[in-house]
Amino acid sequence: MGTVVRMELVEGFVVGTAYEPVVSRPIFDGLALTQAGVAKLLHNDLEPGDIHEALVLIDEFERLGRQLDAAKLRLHESVDRTGVYAVDGHRGAKPMIANAGKLSGPEAAARQKTMKVLQALPLVAAAFRAGDIATCMVNKLGRVY
Repeated sequence: MGTVVRMELVEGFVVGTAYEPVVSRPIFDGLALTQAGVAKLLHNDLEPGDIHEALVLIDEFERLGRQLDAAKLRLHESVDRTGVYAVDGHRGAKPMIANAGKLSGPEAAARQKTMKVLQALPLVAAAFRAGDIATCMVNKLGRVY
């Protein structure tokens, strides 16, 4: 494929494992920085010193998780829209993402439904990308939609 660029930032955690020549540089950098941030969080003590720190950490972790979920759904939408799944013989984005992402069928179906509702409701999509709406709430909207 290409050269794998690896950068070990935290002992025991390797980051920057994407294939740089395959993935665009801005996306590669974003993945490497995210991996490095998660490695730092996992390597350090997450025991809050007081209630205020606990509240801040809970809010920030939840916001980050939602933003990562929103990024995964943007990728799903892009795979669906561009039809890139067909090159590998898949019949749609859902089976390709289920296969490549090692997801269960129900998880891939839930993502497909959530992706569709985010396409239909741009204000909800923007709030989700900002981390203001919980993933479970957006998934429920997808099931209802």
